[in-house]
Amino acid sequence: ILSDALSDELKQRINNLGKRTNPEVVEQIILDICSIKELRSVDIAAILGRNENYISEKYINKLMKEKKLGFSIPEVVNHPKQAYKTIKMQKKNDK
Repeated sequence: ILSDALSDELKQRINNLGKRTNPEVVEQIILDICSIKELRSVDIAAILGRNENYISEKYINKLMKEKKLGFSIPEVVNHPKQAYKTIKMQKKNDK
């Protein structure tokens, strides 16, 4: 399962999430876990111990708009196996 792929440091960060956590902390954890494996929103919510709708509305939609998360199957947005993956930021070359 995914928890085996998570580093001890990442597991600790997830375990330290309280009920009222800084949204940026949660966003970074979502980006970190989706960089390891493409995950469905239900899986992300389960890992974080949160409600799927809450995670989708508060975090996933925002990260998608910011182009930090993307679909694993972009050509079929409603695909039943649709998952999210972290989009690697391209570093701009200094000129």
